Amino acid sequence: MMKRYVIMIIMAILLSGCTKSTTTDEISPEDIVPEVVEPEDETQKELTIEEKKDVLSGYYSLLNQNKELEEITTYLDNNIEKVDEDIVDDIVLSLEEYVRNIAPSMKTISDTLMKYYDYVSEEVKSYLDIINREGQNVYTDGEMMKVDLNELIERALMTEKHLNKYAGGKTIVRINDFYEGYITGIIIGTGNQYIYAEEGSSKIKDEVLNTYKHFIESNEDSNITEILKQYLEKLSMDDYDMNGENVLKFYDDLPSIIDNYK
Repeated sequence: MMKRYVIMIIMAILLSGCTKSTTTDEISPEDIVPEVVEPEDETQKELTIEEKKDVLSGYYSLLNQNKELEEITTYLDNNIEKVDEDIVDDIVLSLEEYVRNIAPSMKTISDTLMKYYDYVSEEVKSYLDIINREGQNVYTDGEMMKVDLNELIERALMTEKHLNKYAGGKTIVRINDFYEGYITGIIIGTGNQYIYAEEGSSKIKDEVLNTYKHFIESNEDSNITEILKQYLEKLSMDDYDMNGENVLKFYDDLPSIIDNYK
């Protein structure tokens, strides 16, 4: 009798344990704890049109008051994420004009604008790439070339690709100035075409001719190629003398020739 009673107690304990285990398996903490909903991040909240206008108004107010550049950029740092991409484009391009007026250094302009690179459109990103390349190493100081011919050709091609891709865009007028400057530099330098002539002579260097020819062969569809072809034709007519009549006439016509390809 005692043996049967002990067996019944053991079975009851086992059954009790099984029941508890089953209940635990079926109901987990995740089943009874409600999902935690994170509060909305106010900084990511979409601004109303009026609020965006206020941000823009605050920026232009600083410009009109001729505030220090640091104060203006601090304001932008705190507000640039709040406005749409097209508005940021306008802000960055107007900021460029402002910086040019107070600090014409290309390095200062580039460093200031590149802070907002991630917030602008693809067109303005492309424009800033050109500005930044120039800012890190200007091609001329107004009197002397500061980069070699190959680098200048690369910059000219870079601007040409921008002009072709974003024809009619908001940066085209600005890029045209770089484009004309680079091509002029490729052909006649910056006020002294004899940097490309043999020493003590007005005859163009063979290495310069070879650079032109290599570019022409590698970039058949480029407008720069068409301009260089015209130039080489005039040079050949004057026995590659940069003082030749046809060559000098080409130099005089170069601004209008470039304009025809913009």
